[in-house]
Amino acid sequence: MDDAYSITSRREGADAVRLVLVGEFDLRNARELAAALTAAVRTPGVARVVVDLDGTAFLDSSGIAAVAAAYEAALDTGRQLRLENPQRQVRRLFEMLEMTVLFE
Repeated sequence: MDDAYSITSRREGADAVRLVLVGEFDLRNARELAAALTAAVRTPGVARVVVDLDGTAFLDSSGIAAVAAAYEAALDTGRQLRLENPQRQVRRLFEMLEMTVLFE
């Protein structure tokens, strides 16, 4: 596995944050991913968090758990978390886990 990955966060408009995930996300960097997702969901004034997976080549169960926890935190605080642009293999994981609501 390639060790290179990045998590970039930027504001979009007055009430949204976009996280762009590039590379492979697994147990080695799951804590950093979870922290970035949590920070985005808890950003004051943010109603919507978009996670762009276009550059995400791999996501294991620890990465999926981080996304699921952030989704629950978003729901608990009245915010929306949505995934966009997944590569085929990443989307397939979410489909198998019946988590496609995250793409809506």
